[in-house]
Amino acid sequence: IVVSAAVSAPELFVSLLSGIRGHVSVPLGMLIGSSLANLLLVMGVGAILGPMPVPPKVVFRDGGVMILASGALAFLAGRGTIDAPIGVALLACFLIYIFLCFLTERRRHVPVPAASAYAMPHDAPPEKSAPAISLLLFLGGLGALFFGARFVIDAGLAVARQNGIPDAVAGLVLIGAAVALPELGMAIAAAVRRQSQATASQLLASSVFNLTFVLGGLALVTLIVVVVGAVFL
Repeated sequence: IVVSAAVSAPELFVSLLSGIRGHVSVPLGMLIGSSLANLLLVMGVGAILGPMPVPPKVVFRDGGVMILASGALAFLAGRGTIDAPIGVALLACFLIYIFLCFLTERRRHVPVPAASAYAMPHDAPPEKSAPAISLLLFLGGLGALFFGARFVIDAGLAVARQNGIPDAVAGLVLIGAAVALPELGMAIAAAVRRQSQATASQLLASSVFNLTFVLGGLALVTLIVVVVGAVFL
């Protein structure tokens, strides 16, 4: 969940900035496009590079929650908008999902490869990092996310408007694919290092994070316009 939330930070920043700046049809299309890119493009590339084992329990849990969230979004398409009360309900669903993950994972044994186990010195003291450096890296990351989100929105909408593409479609295709690049990098890096055990579950959890936490949080900030064609795609 932590990794999924980290790689979904671009979706959070792009959706908040686009909503605040008045591009109300962009965030929902972007979140749907990003989730589709995670499940089709990123998972497909990861599977080509190497197998991605995942326990059936994780598939049914994360995949089931994602299907329920997608069904709820399709149901909400008939309302035309997603407002603050719906946002609160989506955030509540995200909290329930976190609690469900805690219940199902707290007793799960995570195997450590023998080579890695022998490579870990048992008596070595834990590495410590300076708080100032950690804070500087954190602030630098936030700044990069903010300005990167602005560039993605401006460039994506500029290309779309020059070619007569609606904002919702730009969010679904151009911006949605752009914000899915961190997940693609994560999947490729995991495949190269032969550490793809958690890639599929992280991609599913990232899609759940987008459709519940990001969408619900955005609905508390601004009214979201539902583009029916993007939802039922």
